[in-house]
Amino acid sequence: MEELERATKKNREEILETIDQLQKEYDSRETGIQIYEDQGVWKMEVKTALLPSVKNAMPKEFPKSLIETLAVITWKQPIKQSLVVEIRGNKAYKHINLLIRKDFVEAKKLGRTLLLKTTQKFSDYFGEEERTVKEMMEQYTKTYKKTKRFRE
Repeated sequence: MEELERATKKNREEILETIDQLQKEYDSRETGIQIYEDQGVWKMEVKTALLPSVKNAMPKEFPKSLIETLAVITWKQPIKQSLVVEIRGNKAYKHINLLIRKDFVEAKKLGRTLLLKTTQKFSDYFGEEERTVKEMMEQYTKTYKKTKRFRE
């Protein structure tokens, strides 16, 4: 709410009134968009019932290789950056930097490497897809069984 107050230069009551008006407008038009509050954060999203229909129609935001790097981090978190690079190759450095900039992954210095784990934004963004990411990693474990450190 504070972020909305700063961005709009409106007070809390005005913002809540505007959100209420928007909710009523979207509900009356029976659109595919819903506006709701979730743990103190206002969200505007495609209605859950319509997600399967629109999911495939939307362009992919991230390339498959980036998602695969994110899958490794998700599966083994917290995980050393050096291990992610061992598993995914040198392109993982670029992926990790992008994921950190987009706030899907956080990094803490650990010796000469970084310790990586996913953020709350990752959970909010991927939601149900987090299971799919973990299922994707089952394929990776089959592929990388020979990598001793991956199994540790």
